[in-house]
Amino acid sequence: MALSLETAERMLIKFDGTRSLLYEFIDNCDTALESIDNNKKEILFSIIKTKLTGKARELTRSRQFTTWNSLKDHLVEIYADRRTQAQWQLELNSCKQRFNEDVSLYASRVENCCTELINSLSTTLTADAHKACVDLFKTQALNVFVAGLTKDLALLVKAQKPDSLEDAISIAINEEQEIRSKIEIQKFRSGSLSGQFCNFCRKSGHSITNCRNKFNNRNLHVHHMQNTTRTFSKSHSSNNTLNQFNNNNNFSQGFGSKFCYYCKIPGHISRNCRKKQRDDDHKIHSDRTRYSQFNNCNQNNRSYGNSSKYDNRNGNNCSTNDNTNNSNLNFPGPSSLPAPLKATHILQAGSQL
Repeated sequence: MALSLETAERMLIKFDGTRSLLYEFIDNCDTALESIDNNKKEILFSIIKTKLTGKARELTRSRQFTTWNSLKDHLVEIYADRRTQAQWQLELNSCKQRFNEDVSLYASRVENCCTELINSLSTTLTADAHKACVDLFKTQALNVFVAGLTKDLALLVKAQKPDSLEDAISIAINEEQEIRSKIEIQKFRSGSLSGQFCNFCRKSGHSITNCRNKFNNRNLHVHHMQNTTRTFSKSHSSNNTLNQFNNNNNFSQGFGSKFCYYCKIPGHISRNCRKKQRDDDHKIHSDRTRYSQFNNCNQNNRSYGNSSKYDNRNGNNCSTNDNTNNSNLNFPGPSSLPAPLKATHILQAGSQL
């Protein structure tokens, strides 16, 4: 049944040169021309030319078009995308969902490529061949859309086995909304903990005051230090060390697992211990003092032996039979002399006898 001229005119839309409206305008004109009688097609063609506005009217005003097919070819040549069918095929196959891209935006890109592929079909194809190509492009667009989704969404959409691209887009949008709602619920339950970060264990979700690893590590060090300080409980220094350790609540945060086995104080190791360095310096100083005293004793020993020989040569040696004179000489006995002088004293006493 043929449509009236007024009804066919309502099917037409205005075209101002916008590329996205080109094929919609062409399809409506084709449908309207096919739906009316042949004697009314020229009148409808004149109405179609009045629907061109803006840049489209300026580009077609200087040329004379007698048929709709000539006007359609001119509009396609000017406003249609000049990419070939093979180029649109490559763009469709390369479609993937970008990072933080909504499913609706990704679906629009896939649908646009599929539409451009269908529009790039030759007009000389038969109706059956045209329908077969359209079904092939839609099936290919469905597979590309599902494969290009994120991993979680792709598994959910494949599990429901959609029959068309429209069904797959609807399922993906619903699943995306459910995933986002779960994330929002998880954030609401966690509260402000999601923005906290622990500087002790380097994990998010809690602060350093609530860190379990810090608490367990602190208890381990406390137990170790208590066992260590019990051994030195009688000494005053160990008591001060224990008090200092018990008052230091944050030693594990600042010092970690460092412990000095020399002074029994946490926070450093034995090779960096100041007490050990002071003790080593004092030991070296005392050894040097003892060495200097020993050298002085050897020098005194030599001087004492020379003076005794000089006295013997001059006849000033005391008589061995007079105990009173011997007691007045005040020579040191062997027990009171240093160890290096004992042998010399015994030899001199023997020579006097």
